[in-house]
Amino acid sequence: MKLTFPDKVQYILNIPEASVADTGRYECAVTNQLTGQTESLILGITVHERSFVEVISNGIGPVEVVSLLEEKEFTIYIDADPEPKVRWFKDGLQLDDSYISTKTTHLTGLR
Repeated sequence: MKLTFPDKVQYILNIPEASVADTGRYECAVTNQLTGQTESLILGITVHERSFVEVISNGIGPVEVVSLLEEKEFTIYIDADPEPKVRWFKDGLQLDDSYISTKTTHLTGLR
């Protein structure tokens, strides 16, 4: 689609009703008609068949007890597509990164 404004022309790539088949490497190449100089922009697009988030908290109950000065870890496994943004909160306030350790493992061939 081409839209014209007083100071520029806007070209829009439109993918109606995206499907997994639309996943790929897209390139927009712009060539100066007088000089032949070409500039291009490459864009990778991934269309997920389905989006989901599953949180697995094996062994963690609704209430946990920790002794004074005890170091305790609580591990949450998250299976999601696409990759989610994960944040931890205490009493409604977001925890800073010093409390949080993240290990990401990408497993293939399971879905």
